[in-house]
Amino acid sequence: MAGKDSELECANFLRVLQPFNQTHLYVCGTGAFNPRCAFIATSIFHQAEYQTLSYAQTECGKGKCPYDPFQKTASAVVDGELYAGITSDFMSRDSAFFRSLGRRHVIRTEQYDSTWLQDAQFVRVAPLSETDNPEDDKVYVFFTERAQEAEGAAGKVLYSRVARVCKNDIGGQRSLVNKWSTFQKARMVCSVPGPDGLQTHFDQLQDIFILHGKDKKNPLIYGLFTTSSDILNGSAVCVYRMEDVVRAFKGNFLHKEGPQYKWAEFTGKVPYPRPGTVSYYSQLFSSCMVLFEIDLKSIQDKLRHICLLH
Repeated sequence: MAGKDSELECANFLRVLQPFNQTHLYVCGTGAFNPRCAFIATSIFHQAEYQTLSYAQTECGKGKCPYDPFQKTASAVVDGELYAGITSDFMSRDSAFFRSLGRRHVIRTEQYDSTWLQDAQFVRVAPLSETDNPEDDKVYVFFTERAQEAEGAAGKVLYSRVARVCKNDIGGQRSLVNKWSTFQKARMVCSVPGPDGLQTHFDQLQDIFILHGKDKKNPLIYGLFTTSSDILNGSAVCVYRMEDVVRAFKGNFLHKEGPQYKWAEFTGKVPYPRPGTVSYYSQLFSSCMVLFEIDLKSIQDKLRHICLLH
């Protein structure tokens, strides 16, 4: 393939490897920039000989696996459906969060819209229950991206994020056909104060570990972060309580207003139903991006949220 390294890029690099059920795995590979996926029986691991799949035994991997093997990917199979954070186009410009497989139609974030995702580097996808009602179940995705709301004269700014969608989201109507109607995202702040009072931020998320204790609805989320500064190289682990994350998503939000269309706090009446919740009306109108900050020292939320109303 022109412009690609035949050894480092033009092979079949496995980027998705998820248990599908008790007998099969769901596997996707880049396929030399032609991503393909297949169900693999776990029984093959008890056999000595090599197993080969024909092309007819595989299926299209678009929207499930990146074309480029160097792109960061995160995925999880939840109730027979694949949730995947990937770059979904040949040129790796379309950062997207998809749901595919299963009986429902494919839905995703808006294509080439930086207010949803911008140059995202995905780290982890995880289903988390907030209540005993399965209708409230969410799927969370953790990643680092360019922060559109923070960029200015200083140039590119990176933020770590957590986003979530409702498991029972079936997409919206009007501008949200085949798009998430409950997508929300929030900033994960990991910082330490310096002697001069200025905060040193660790803005590049590298890994996530979720520790479940006795309270299954309130796990601890451990994040491994590094700095994006050319001056200071360092790493840190920050811990977040799930209840603080949920509280932040339910707080106030920002929106774009004014002649220069800048982010500002929304002071009007919050739409009903609230953006980010599933209902007939939310599927008609809204998707919401939320930015929050958690002060780890005092466990007090400093909330700033971004919401787009359609």
